[in-house]
Amino acid sequence: MSHAVICCYRERQTSLTVYMETSKEKTITSPGPYIVRLLNSSLNGCEFPLLAGRTLFVVGQSDALTASGQLPDIPADSFFIPLDHGGINFEIQVDTDATEIILHELKEGNSESRPVQLNTPIQVGELLILIRPESEPWTPEQPEDVGDV
Repeated sequence: MSHAVICCYRERQTSLTVYMETSKEKTITSPGPYIVRLLNSSLNGCEFPLLAGRTLFVVGQSDALTASGQLPDIPADSFFIPLDHGGINFEIQVDTDATEIILHELKEGNSESRPVQLNTPIQVGELLILIRPESEPWTPEQPEDVGDV
């Protein structure tokens, strides 16, 4: 993974933390009860907290992100996931009472929505993710590496 992507990821994570502390919107002020784990890409094994409300995942080539010479302006409740090919942007929506999680694939021209099953690999384009409750372990125990895409 390039240093630019690492810095971008860390900056976004810091921004998210600061935004969470200062936001008055109920849907983004507290961490949600779920964790997302990446099962492939150069960030394989990284975990992200899911906030109540919407979390945007921008998935694509890291050089395309900085092609204009500056980082794009993306919302504070977003994460960039570098993926060489097959990237599809998506949102994960956790309802306020945390009883339902919906994944929205943001494909060009249309979007598809589907409910998420916990602790089951989910494919979004070429990216594989897993979601679990924050208070529970990964079940069954997930391998550290399922391969790079």
